[in-house]
Amino acid sequence: MWELVTSTLQAGFGALSAQSQRSGRSLQRSIQKHGILRYGLSGAIALVLIIGVAFLTTRASYVNVLQNGDFEDGFHAESCGLVGNGWSCFTNGGAAGYGFYDDQWDLTVASGAHSQLIEVNAKGIPAPDADRFAGIYQTVRVLDWADYVLSLQGMIRTTVMDGDPWRYRVEVGWSDGKYPDWTRVTNWQDVGWTTFYERTSPGSFSNYSTKFTAMDDYVTIYVRIWKKWGVPEEEIDLNLDYIALTGPSVYGYGYAPAPAQPAPSQPYYEPNKPA
Repeated sequence: MWELVTSTLQAGFGALSAQSQRSGRSLQRSIQKHGILRYGLSGAIALVLIIGVAFLTTRASYVNVLQNGDFEDGFHAESCGLVGNGWSCFTNGGAAGYGFYDDQWDLTVASGAHSQLIEVNAKGIPAPDADRFAGIYQTVRVLDWADYVLSLQGMIRTTVMDGDPWRYRVEVGWSDGKYPDWTRVTNWQDVGWTTFYERTSPGSFSNYSTKFTAMDDYVTIYVRIWKKWGVPEEEIDLNLDYIALTGPSVYGYGYAPAPAQPAPSQPYYEPNKPA
């Protein structure tokens, strides 16, 4: 009887994801340990059915688990400004100005009618600090030891076009567990965007994706802009859109992006400020 179940498990493993294989091996060891096979053929059939359901659930549950990654589900006010619902913001303060906005200018939206705008500026600051950071984060429930793909689109604009091509950096990172803290993140990854556009003359969005394994039941995703140098009167704007974390959902559903409905073309304006 055990040979029958073992051959069934091995056949199923060939089609399962790495996460499901790990779960299957754990189930197999449990069966051997507790002697569940004393129930005979009915036990073997039940086991095969369980594995089949697990396979179908795993395959069907690969979705975007982030909420409002396309910023079409509204914004809310935090101390830093307006942030997409489901997200929170952070900065490291110092001698710099920060702004977070619901950007609805069609030229700074990758899809739909909204994007998250993050601003770091040194307007009116004679000696601005270097190494200023501003970003957003979201904590979500995940399946531990499962693989996830983090992807996003973004555009960098500035008021100073000349200078070091590495003076502005966009980075992503993640931390395990329920309690977010961007200052304790150790796995920051540079997205490699080196194209900057003039503040009032946007260009195209850049793309980035990376893969990682969740090590806990919860993970927090962080995206930040890094203004390296303390250049007076300089402003940098980062537009983020279509951020997704794709992988298995413990709830069996994900967050689909809203249908694309581009805003009508309009001239440049200060987001959430009088034109």
